[in-house]
Amino acid sequence: TKDGLYIFDLRDGKQLGYVHTGAGANAVKYNPKYNELYVTNFTSGTISVVDATKYSITREFNMPVYPNQMVLSDDMDTLYIGIKEGFNRDWDPDVFVEGAKERILSIDLKKS
Repeated sequence: TKDGLYIFDLRDGKQLGYVHTGAGANAVKYNPKYNELYVTNFTSGTISVVDATKYSITREFNMPVYPNQMVLSDDMDTLYIGIKEGFNRDWDPDVFVEGAKERILSIDLKKS
C-alpha cells in the first residue's frame, strides 16, 4: 500500500478516495468547523491538511521530527501535536526507546 489517507464509506466499506500525504501517515483527526482532516506523517515529519469534501491537500506544515497523535482545542481553532522529543531523523522509529518523551506543538488553524 502507498502512504497516505484512504477514505472509506463506513456503511458499505467502499473506498471513496485516496490522498497522497507524506511518508508514514500515522494519525488522522477530523475538524468539523473547517471540514478538514489533519494527517500526521511520522516519517516525513509533516502535517497534511486535507479538504474533507474534495479530498485534496490544502496546506502542509513541517514539523521538527516524528509527529504523532493530535487533539483539537474545544473551539477547534488549535491543533495540538505530540512530537517525539530528543530524536533526530537518524533514529529508527521501529526501535522502542525506554523513557522516550514527547513534547507538544500547536498550530493555529484559524482561516484568514
